[in-house]
Amino acid sequence: MSMFVDSPTDPVFKHAVNRLVPSFHERIEAFPGEGLRVPEHSGENAMPKCMEYPTDPGIPTLAAVCDPAELAKHLSLLSLPWPWDTSQAIRLRVLKWHRASRCTFEIALRVGSGWQELIGKVYAEDRSDIYQAMEEIRRAGFGSDAEFALPRPLAYLAPLRLLLYEKAPGTRARELILNPRDSEDILAAERCAHWLARFQALAPRLGPVYTLDGHLSSLKQWCQSLSDHGGPFAKKASLLFEGLKEAAAGLGRIELCPGHGTYTPGQVLLDGGRTITIDWDTYEMADPCRDVARFVVEIKRNALKHFGSLHACARAAGIFVKTYFAAAHAAITPNLAFHEAAICLERAKHDRDKQVQGWQQKAEIMLDEGVRILSGESIESATATDTTQVVLVPRFGNGVAAAVNKTAFILGLVAEALLDLSGA
Repeated sequence: MSMFVDSPTDPVFKHAVNRLVPSFHERIEAFPGEGLRVPEHSGENAMPKCMEYPTDPGIPTLAAVCDPAELAKHLSLLSLPWPWDTSQAIRLRVLKWHRASRCTFEIALRVGSGWQELIGKVYAEDRSDIYQAMEEIRRAGFGSDAEFALPRPLAYLAPLRLLLYEKAPGTRARELILNPRDSEDILAAERCAHWLARFQALAPRLGPVYTLDGHLSSLKQWCQSLSDHGGPFAKKASLLFEGLKEAAAGLGRIELCPGHGTYTPGQVLLDGGRTITIDWDTYEMADPCRDVARFVVEIKRNALKHFGSLHACARAAGIFVKTYFAAAHAAITPNLAFHEAAICLERAKHDRDKQVQGWQQKAEIMLDEGVRILSGESIESATATDTTQVVLVPRFGNGVAAAVNKTAFILGLVAEALLDLSGA
């Protein structure tokens, strides 16, 4: 991403060269003295439009955050851990922009002869609760220097709806799982599993409370959204939703614990001996299997994107699941299969909403995978040495046997089988 905003008092960047990057939604640049330029859809050589600052009616304070003079004024009121003042430069780089919701920046402050980087998130609504939650979690043993950590929150600027926290160092677990050297994928999966198990055991009980009824209501809406699209989506979404309803009836009482909400390999950084989890917008109290399932589904989606197969990174997924349940001293329950299948439906709906190139195929694959999870069909699991068929045993009732062929199974059996096969 490539948006830089200079402090007006710093002439060093007046003639900086800004490079376009491939994805259109990332093409946001700053040209000092000329405002921001956003290229048109019509090609790399199109003359970019010029605007004063990026605007988003859904995020009223976004333009103010992108104004270096305005941002500097607010930063000057803070007791930052570095010697910085408003006479020194500011750089902004857009990392991710969810329109009408939030925008994440990398903020670099000129400090002496170098730069100090931090992360800023500006929200559509007040999210001071995230700052408070991060502080409480840190005090529970997850400080930025701990083995299992999260970034240090620095401030929440209420007038700007801007959360500031330190930029955590490290390599994303996603990169180590997708492009491992030797056994880096195993190490990354194990450390992510240990971080999650520790967090669920020790973190304070904060955030919105998960309910199964509320979840089923959301699943119904997502199913309807996909069904409205017509074609194969209607039948497959309905098939998956019926299976999820049947599976939910057999879950029993759910013991809630602290949850991250969007725990994926992209949210975990490995830095030496430390494991650091970022992005706390969706913290909650939830079924412990919910974060486990999301991590597994994201591994599958990354594998599909990069290698053309959901199960190309099955070894890492299996090791993550087995390590997590061992670290949590918990038995594998049917909840894991339910949540993984439910997230498959959610991701299919997400693909339908975004409609990027190839979205129909991706959405169908996710719906098929959700149904497979709830059916007990076999999967091919690639290991370090061979490829073997693993047959899973259905564990739920048979009320929707006609719909999903004997209903759901326990995904954890996959993990155990994979570990036995790989010898890990």
